[in-house]
Amino acid sequence: MYKRQTDSAPYKTQDSFVYIFYINGFANIIAGFILLWIYTSESRSKASVGCVVSSKPRLSVASSGPSVHRDSHYELVETESEEGVMGNTVSSHPVQGEPSISSSLYEVVHTNPSVLLFGMVVFLSGFSSGVIESYLFLFIRELGGSGLVMGIGRFLTCAAEVPVFEVSGQLHQRYGTWVMLTVTQAAFVVRFVYYVTLTKPWFVLPCEVLNGLTFALTWSVSCTYANEIAPANCQSIVQSILQGLHFGIGRV
Repeated sequence: MYKRQTDSAPYKTQDSFVYIFYINGFANIIAGFILLWIYTSESRSKASVGCVVSSKPRLSVASSGPSVHRDSHYELVETESEEGVMGNTVSSHPVQGEPSISSSLYEVVHTNPSVLLFGMVVFLSGFSSGVIESYLFLFIRELGGSGLVMGIGRFLTCAAEVPVFEVSGQLHQRYGTWVMLTVTQAAFVVRFVYYVTLTKPWFVLPCEVLNGLTFALTWSVSCTYANEIAPANCQSIVQSILQGLHFGIGRV
């Protein structure tokens, strides 16, 4: 329990929240190294494969009409036209049914294991954002800060998101998913270290602009990447899982 000396005196400064900032900062450092490892591994894979792209030859059926290409989802069947002419036509019904949603999601994870690490980073980013939203204002109050400081700080966190959302797409295309997410984790580490060393409540304001990186850049890059890896007709489901990881169990 925190006791006040007088009605106007600030709360006594304690180390209660400092340890929370330490723990989350350390976790973000680990996440940053994981992202760098993924980026390095994928870069080496692309370098080993090279730029040679093999094309599959198409099998055409000789006839007086246009050529017909054989596809793995369709089969050639003989049908009789109204004039009684026998010919080769393409069946409009797939040979096999559409894969289920669960099997499609499993295939994404199976073929790209880094998706699991991506989900872990999204969860950790949501958890870190939840820690800041839950404990930062209490910590500022503990330092003697007023509601004015908290209000200005909240305004800066929201205002910092606007320009980052504007340029995040271009940055993502230029530097890639893993580099951008590494930057976001580094920004989290800077925020937590800054909070640990904070002694004056007004000094918290310059650090709040980093929310443009820790949230706006994180969320923009994560949504774009999730849409890219989502199977056909499963984009909304993958986005829902992303929401649950970041805003659901991540901020509980």
